[in-house]
Amino acid sequence: MADECRATGGGIAEALLAHLVEAGYPGRAASVRAADSYVPLGPAADTVLISDEEIAAAAARLVRAARSSAAL
Repeated sequence: MADECRATGGGIAEALLAHLVEAGYPGRAASVRAADSYVPLGPAADTVLISDEEIAAAAARLVRAARSSAAL
């Protein structure tokens, strides 16, 4: 789950992940969130917001973890 709000107390990722767990979702889940910081204006925003690369890396970790579990 990609959430551009602050990592703690600002975005919807926490609530969505909690709902998945409480509903018994059996799959793997993870989130990528922005830094706990105010978002600066202009190009400086890229220093605290999540990037495409961070999202892709998190997805790759989930796939690797799923493959490792399936191999057991």
